[in-house]
Amino acid sequence: MVRAPKGTPAWTIEELLAQRAQWIYHHQNKVLDRCRRVAEARSTFPLSLPLLGVEYPVVYAHGPGGVREGIVYLPPCRTAPDVAKALEQLYRAQAKEYLPGRTLRLAEKYQLYPTRIQINGARGRWGSCSGKNSLNFSWRLMLADVSAVDYVICHELAHIKHHNHSQSFWQLVGEMRPDYQASQNHLKELEQSLFYQSWCSEPLNSKG
Repeated sequence: MVRAPKGTPAWTIEELLAQRAQWIYHHQNKVLDRCRRVAEARSTFPLSLPLLGVEYPVVYAHGPGGVREGIVYLPPCRTAPDVAKALEQLYRAQAKEYLPGRTLRLAEKYQLYPTRIQINGARGRWGSCSGKNSLNFSWRLMLADVSAVDYVICHELAHIKHHNHSQSFWQLVGEMRPDYQASQNHLKELEQSLFYQSWCSEPLNSKG
């Protein structure tokens, strides 16, 4: 569909379309590729899963789920909602096991102590810090690599001292994580990949 002011000659419209043909085809192909990738991701069950930067093969089998000897075990799944439920349970369990302990170690290192550490299902951000210095982390953070996870933790710890995103805040983050920009790039790439997963389709960000 092409919209133009009333009375615009047809030859003007055709000439404009010819001039912008390459741009139009490029964006059409981007949309089609995105639709294809979404359809593919949402029509298959994952055969491997990332966990703290490591890709693990997935085995669907009866019995206790979890990660054992380099393999992710999930219960047999019949539908996409079954997959989403199983994956959330897996990542939540891993997050509760890993994130509080890692946060306390970094808190001790930088002498920035949170009042509380919680794991939630936030879709809008990887982590957050409340006005009372309670830290919250999305279980989806477990899909990132270790360095990016440490960056998010340090980002939220820095908010204990600076409840803003001022220059002083970013200076402190830089002292804690000199390579934090690389972690930000990794998280942005992860956001894009999560868009194509039916069980985690909304992008997140680390602007906690």
